[in-house]
Amino acid sequence: MFLVILPGMSFAQIITKELHFDSDKANLVIEDVFKGEEIIDYALNIKKGDSVNIILNRKINSSYFNLLPPGSDNVADFIGQTEGDTCKMVLPKTGVYKIRVYQMRSSARRGTEVKFKLDVSLFESKVSNPEKE
Repeated sequence: MFLVILPGMSFAQIITKELHFDSDKANLVIEDVFKGEEIIDYALNIKKGDSVNIILNRKINSSYFNLLPPGSDNVADFIGQTEGDTCKMVLPKTGVYKIRVYQMRSSARRGTEVKFKLDVSLFESKVSNPEKE
C-alpha cells in the first residue's frame, strides 16, 4: 500500500462547535482563535424565514467567514471573501447552518494565528405560514 501526497494538497482540520441561543436572547458574541489551516464551523439550527446577522471582527485581514446552508460541506450562501465582514439575510431553509471561519491559504501555510470575534444575531420570522391556516 502506497500513500501519495500531491504538491499543494491541503489537510485542513475542521473543528465543529454547536451554537445555542438562550431562550431569552437572540444574540451571541463568540471570541475564539485558530491557527494555520484549522477551520472552525459553528453549527446553528435555524428555521426557514428567520433572519440572521453575522459580523466578523479580526485583525488578520486574510481571515473570513462563510455561511453554509443545511446539507452543504462547501457551497456557501454567503462568502465573506467577496461579500465582506457582515452577513444579513433571511434564510431560505430550515436546518443546521454552518458559520465557517477560515483564513486564506497563504497565511494558513505560514501558521498564522487568528484571534477573532463573531457577533451572531437571530431574528425569528413574524410572518404566519399560509399553508397552516
